Amino acid sequence: GISVTTLELQRKKFSIEGLALLLKAMEDNTSITSLNLFGNNIDEEGASLIANTLRKNTTLVHLDLFHNNICESGAASVSIALEHNSTLTNLNLWHNYIGDSGAISLSKAMLKNVSLRTLNLSDNKITNDGATSLLQALNLN
Repeated sequence: GISVTTLELQRKKFSIEGLALLLKAMEDNTSITSLNLFGNNIDEEGASLIANTLRKNTTLVHLDLFHNNICESGAASVSIALEHNSTLTNLNLWHNYIGDSGAISLSKAMLKNVSLRTLNLSDNKITNDGATSLLQALNLN
């Protein structure tokens, strides 16, 4: 049979309970390779749920979290998960509220992650300190 490989759920404004149910289903899913959660007001709690899913899911290669409300601790949660995830190749965090400490967390994850090829951090709150950390990680990776 034919399997769905892309799930587009932009601007659905999930409740935290709804997001939790979706992400729980994604943990063991073996067909979805691309998940788009653009514009869903995902915050720190939602980012923590996403991190739990990234630790367990082994097929997701593209995750779009563009235009959400992910801040420092959310970026830190996702970063820890990235240290253990070996399938995600593309992570879009464009237009969130990630600052330097989030960028530093992501930099540390990049040193351990072997699969990530694209990390979009455009339109966040990253200054020279965070950008320097990211560049140093790229040079070492």
